[in-house]
Amino acid sequence: GLETTSLVVFEDGLPISLEVYPGGANDITNDLALGLKIDLNEAEETKRGVARIEHPKKKVDEIIKNRLEKIFAPAEEHLKKIGKNGLLPAGIILCGGGAEVAHIEAVAKSYFKLPARRIEELASTRERTGSHSGTGGCGAGERPQAVPPRVLRQGERWDRLAFGGEADR
Repeated sequence: GLETTSLVVFEDGLPISLEVYPGGANDITNDLALGLKIDLNEAEETKRGVARIEHPKKKVDEIIKNRLEKIFAPAEEHLKKIGKNGLLPAGIILCGGGAEVAHIEAVAKSYFKLPARRIEELASTRERTGSHSGTGGCGAGERPQAVPPRVLRQGERWDRLAFGGEADR
């Protein structure tokens, strides 16, 4: 999210844990604005990888990675606490406004040492291969703007998508 980060852990299609932590995508925008000495609009575009003005890639990547690691740290601690750290067969599935951060999948994969994908990429792959008939929102061609209640309603469907089953069973 913009101001918070939510973590939902599913097991056998059911949510077993829901946590919300302070810190979100706005923190990345603010870090970029301060670190690159640019305005917030330009920082937002840079965060999403669509900036019209190029900035030193190494510095941008470092700023984003540092903040994402701070955002991911409480989630990793919670996964350890519930005995799921490194034990998520579907990996990390990113959804919401923060999932639009450039290269977030690579940072999440490296940090959690698990596969990481944005939900719309997962849905888009399934659509191209014809293995499901829809995602129920937060899917191909849509901005991923899920909030925890919506995540909970879609959890079983996403779990099936992640494991390659039919989404509309």
